Amino acid sequence: MATAAGTASATSFISATFTAPSNSTESLAQNATTVGWMRESGGRGTLTLITTCLLTMFICTWVVIHRRVYRSNSMGQWHKTAIFLKAIVAPEFIAVEGLQEWSQAKKMVAQCAEYKDDEGKSMELIHAFYITMLALRYRVGKTTSRVIWPNQYVWLLRHGFIEWRNHTEWGLLRRDIEDKSNTDGFAKATALVQVFWFVAQCIMRSAHDLPLAPLESMTISYIPLFAVTYYFWWFKPKDIMSPTVINLPNMTSSQREEFEDLAISSDFDDEV
Repeated sequence: MATAAGTASATSFISATFTAPSNSTESLAQNATTVGWMRESGGRGTLTLITTCLLTMFICTWVVIHRRVYRSNSMGQWHKTAIFLKAIVAPEFIAVEGLQEWSQAKKMVAQCAEYKDDEGKSMELIHAFYITMLALRYRVGKTTSRVIWPNQYVWLLRHGFIEWRNHTEWGLLRRDIEDKSNTDGFAKATALVQVFWFVAQCIMRSAHDLPLAPLESMTISYIPLFAVTYYFWWFKPKDIMSPTVINLPNMTSSQREEFEDLAISSDFDDEV
């Protein structure tokens, strides 16, 4: 009896979740028929529907994630997993986070625009993102380090402790950052193809007056947020495995204290 009840419950859940067409396209436009598990023969089945939607949602979340940099790679992977789960539950939060980070990077670029290198070039978004994602640290002792926050880096520039023309010595050469960034062109291309294919399938069904399953409608809602987030993080390095650790220039104790007071948080210093 318990088994029969469980089977009936599962069938009812699937019936409420997936919408399948009847043989008449005209009747589909008027009424949607709810059914149980559909086999793959003769058209798309329930398994294809589920796997396609889950794959698209995975691509719209996991591939787009650009995590911050940790000294410990295991911490970095935990952080990426946490972002992934947050993106599944509330994808709009990731889009807002992308906007905030992009705005912060743009602000830093504007603040550093007057400082040029020997070629007359100033800081670009990729450099600003690299710093804002906590990838730049300074040594404290032989084995420990602390994060250099964006406002601290700007302070060093404005007070003449560093010069932008020497930014390559701080690991901020664009080519070096791109080499450290694990940007997979194949993964990006696969993501775009999958998303465009899924959208095209949904458009074709609508054009033929065929209904979309609730799971398909939910999946479509991820795509605009995926696109917005990807736009904001386009120049942000991806999956940097280790930070750049440098030595601070010499400064007086009062200057060092002023510099350290600008730190936004100490939570990311010397994590294990």
